[in-house]
Amino acid sequence: YFIFLLKFCIALFDFKPLASNMIGLKKDEIYKVIEKQDKNGNSEWWLVEYKKENTLECGYVPKNYVKMLD
Repeated sequence: YFIFLLKFCIALFDFKPLASNMIGLKKDEIYKVIEKQDKNGNSEWWLVEYKKENTLECGYVPKNYVKMLD
């Protein structure tokens, strides 16, 4: 059996995206962590997913703006 553990983080601060491959963060909102690094292996930027109503947003956020949930 394979058990896939979904990982989530909470936004510690608001963040406005600086580029089209980033998404905004809203303090205290929960985001699904897809990858703890960008395409170049830079662990300062995490790839996260956010579902809002009927839309799904995916993009990079600065890791120091989020905290993993247990």
